[in-house]
Amino acid sequence: MKKIRVCFLILAAAITLIGCRKSQPNASEQTARTPKTENKTPAQPGGAIDLKVLYAGRPGSDREKDFVAFLSKHFTQVTTGDLAELNDAGAEAFDVVIFDYDGKSSDAPMPDISDDYSAPTITLGVVGANISSELGLATGYM
Repeated sequence: MKKIRVCFLILAAAITLIGCRKSQPNASEQTARTPKTENKTPAQPGGAIDLKVLYAGRPGSDREKDFVAFLSKHFTQVTTGDLAELNDAGAEAFDVVIFDYDGKSSDAPMPDISDDYSAPTITLGVVGANISSELGLATGYM
């Protein structure tokens, strides 16, 4: 259980750090900065963290592609799903579920989850705010 909590914190921190995909200035617009280097060290000495992660979002979006590329470097199994079709049973097989949506709040689908839903879940983007509001949580648009 401690391993899952640590991995969950790593995952949450990573998602916070990469945030939304933002456009970057092209090479001619960039100012001189210290170059960023990618950390080539695996998440654990043995390689990727042995967790099954479900990213439930908007299929085919650039945001989905970015998150899956990042998550796949750090976790042994990363699967994508359509947030609009997610339900309790669809989340059962995963160690961590990520709810995300990168559209207008009026277009964001709500996953079909019951009051008994208990999968460790990270909510991001519009759907995170919607679910937080619906459940009366203070996390809304943090």
